Amino acid sequence: MGGFLKKILIHDYAGHPFQIDLSRELSKKYEVLHCYNGSNNTPQGKTKKTKDDLNTFDIYPIMLSQKIDKSSLFKRWSQEFRYGIQLINVVSNYKPDIIISTNTPLDAQFMLLIYSKIKNIKHIFWL
Repeated sequence: MGGFLKKILIHDYAGHPFQIDLSRELSKKYEVLHCYNGSNNTPQGKTKKTKDDLNTFDIYPIMLSQKIDKSSLFKRWSQEFRYGIQLINVVSNYKPDIIISTNTPLDAQFMLLIYSKIKNIKHIFWL
């Protein structure tokens, strides 16, 4: 590694506990940014940094202007598309070596995959 830690961005749209725990564990050997949808209406894991977290771990909610509307197909698609754009902005600023993405709506996931290919970032679509 030449003295530099690899940067991993873990994107978990849902904010599930297991994926956040995985990010915390990976931060023992890598620099990890964990992103999740902060506008989701579903229960989530520990989405705040704790005093026990390493300085190689950070967590970032991607926020939309409104909660995800699951009752309107068009509005939900539009929100998920805007979410994808915000996700790309986070990736662009963080400049990870590896992206692990899980539970992501397919349009946002496709945007992330295309961006990863263009920027030559290793990308794992998990779950």
